[in-house]
Amino acid sequence: MIGRTIAHYRIIEKLGEGGMGVVYKAEDTALQRTVALKFLPPELTRDAEAKQRFLHEARAAARLDHPNICTVYEVGESDGQLFLAMACYEGMTLREKLKAGPLPWAEAAALAMQAAAGLSEAHAHGIVHRDIKPANLFLTSKGQLKLLDFGLAKLTGASVLTKSGSTMGTAAYMSPEQVAGGAAEAQSDVWSLGVVLYEMVSGRTPFAGDYAQAVMYGILNEAPVPLEKLGIAAPAALQEILTKSLVKRPEERYASAEELGRALAACLGPEESAAALALLRPTRVRRRWLVPATVAAVAVLLALFSLMAWRSEWWPFQAKAPLIRLAVLPLANLSEDPAQEYLSDGLTQELINQLGRLHPATLSVIARTSVMRYKKSDKGVDQIGRELNVDYVLEGSAQREGGRVRINTELIRVSDQAQL
Repeated sequence: MIGRTIAHYRIIEKLGEGGMGVVYKAEDTALQRTVALKFLPPELTRDAEAKQRFLHEARAAARLDHPNICTVYEVGESDGQLFLAMACYEGMTLREKLKAGPLPWAEAAALAMQAAAGLSEAHAHGIVHRDIKPANLFLTSKGQLKLLDFGLAKLTGASVLTKSGSTMGTAAYMSPEQVAGGAAEAQSDVWSLGVVLYEMVSGRTPFAGDYAQAVMYGILNEAPVPLEKLGIAAPAALQEILTKSLVKRPEERYASAEELGRALAACLGPEESAAALALLRPTRVRRRWLVPATVAAVAVLLALFSLMAWRSEWWPFQAKAPLIRLAVLPLANLSEDPAQEYLSDGLTQELINQLGRLHPATLSVIARTSVMRYKKSDKGVDQIGRELNVDYVLEGSAQREGGRVRINTELIRVSDQAQL
C-alpha cells in the first residue's frame, strides 16, 4: 500500500492495525494536507444493506464539528473496500496511555468530561457512538481528547461477540441493553464512558472475567467493586458518579452525556473544569443567514420531492427503493464583497444538512468535506459527478443585494447533464 494513490490520497506509511481495520498516514493531494486513512475489513461490508446503513451514518458523523470529535473528511470506496479519511493527530490512544497504569482521579475525570462533551454534541444530532472504549479515545499531544470511529459498532452488529481477539476488548464496555441484544441509545454511551472512567481510576474494568461470557454475566447481574474497597483514594462524589453511570436500567442513569459531564465538573471544582464546561452544551446554529438558508432549503426539498416522484412511481410509498446519490456543490458567491463568502458557504452547509434528512433510505447526500474541494473549480459537472460517484449534482449561486439574498440553483442529472 505504501506509495499507492487511493482516490486523491497518497499513502505514506502505516500507522496501526486493529479489529476495525488498518490505518495509514496519507497525503491529500487535492488539498495538500496530511490525513489518517482507515480501511475497513472487507468482511464488515459484504452485506449490502449493512454497508448502506454504515455509509449513511458515517456521512452524518462527518458533519459533526466539535473539538472532542475526530474530524472525518470523507467516506470513500476503493476496489470494493470502504475507507475513512480523517484528521491526523499526534499523540496516543487512551488504551496506550493506560498501559503505564491508572491515572490520578482528577485527570481521569477531566478526560471523561471531554469525552462527555463530544458525546453530548453527537447525541444532539441523533448519533450514538455504541463503542466507547479506551482504544476509541485519542489523546493528542496538546492534551485534547478526541472520539474516534463513530458508526463502526453499528456496522459490526452482534458479530463482535463472536470475533476472536476483539471479543474481550469490546464486551467489557458494553451496556446491559447491548449485551441483552437491545438497541443502543445515548444512555448506552453513558454506561460505556462510566466503565472507561472506572478503568482510568482503578486500572481495571468493573466487570472482569477470563471469557467474554463471564464478563457479560457480570454486566447483567453484578455490581462493580467500590473504589474504596480497591484502596483507591477518590472523592465520594466520584464514586456516586460511577454508581449512577453503571446502573443496569438505562432510565436510571444520567439522562444525557451533558448531565454526566456537569456532574464531573461539580466533582472537579470550578477551576479544573472551566474549560471543559464550555464544550459541554451542544452547539445550536444561530447565524444571520439562517432564514434565507432555510427558505432555499425548503425550495430545493420540494424540487427533490418532485424529482423523486417523477423519476419513478415507487417513492415514497414502497419500502425498497433504489438509492439516489446527490452532491451539493459549494454555492458561488456573486456578491462583490469577499466577506460574503460566509453566506454562500453557510447556505451550502444548510442545504446539505436539510437534504440529508429528507429521506435517508432513498437519498444519500455527499458530505460537505467531500464537495468543498470543488469550490471555484473549473471541472465540469460530468467529471465531478464521476469523481463523487453521484447521480445528480445541485449547483448554484448566492448574492446579497442590500437586505435581500438572491439564490439560484440548478439540479443536473450527471448521466446526460440534463437540467431538471
